[in-house]
Amino acid sequence: MCDVLILDDDVLLRELMADTLRDEGLEVLTAGDTDTAMAVLNEPGARVLVADKRIVTGRTSENGHVMAEVATRLYPTLSVVYISGDTAILAERGLTPRERALPKPFLRDELVGAVRAVLL
Repeated sequence: MCDVLILDDDVLLRELMADTLRDEGLEVLTAGDTDTAMAVLNEPGARVLVADKRIVTGRTSENGHVMAEVATRLYPTLSVVYISGDTAILAERGLTPRERALPKPFLRDELVGAVRAVLL
């Protein structure tokens, strides 16, 4: 099991977030689409999912936040940090203690703080 799984279709941002969290001593895996993210959650799993709202894979668009909601039903101990450039969507979310919302663009320390806050 890893500490954090990052789901984002932007390879550069995904790797930057992964490097940031690895620098903090966390074990991080990454996924560029929801199918890959679900496969990681099935085996070996993760404690925290960092999920972008809009995931574009080829000609299709997937919703990382919906996938995160499904994943938390399947894996009740999974915590989630929702990220999005659409701050209205994040503001509308009713968050549990295991969830955080982080609007893009965010600072390195904000990402680390959000992940640490839900890392149980």
